[in-house]
Amino acid sequence: MRTGCAWRQLPADFPPWQTVYWYFVRWEKQRVTLRMLDALRQQVRQVEGRDGEPRAGIIDS
Repeated sequence: MRTGCAWRQLPADFPPWQTVYWYFVRWEKQRVTLRMLDALRQQVRQVEGRDGEPRAGIIDS
């Protein structure tokens, strides 16, 4: 199943889809979106009074 929308169906208040796609491809190659998500996760955890980096994980079989 697909989520989101096709590039050519971006909302009208976005720049042309080619421009958005151009930036997306470059940001993905440079891992910009991953770094942004990591930074945002750390900020949210700190606002909640938790350590910025999780120390443990849970794996369920």
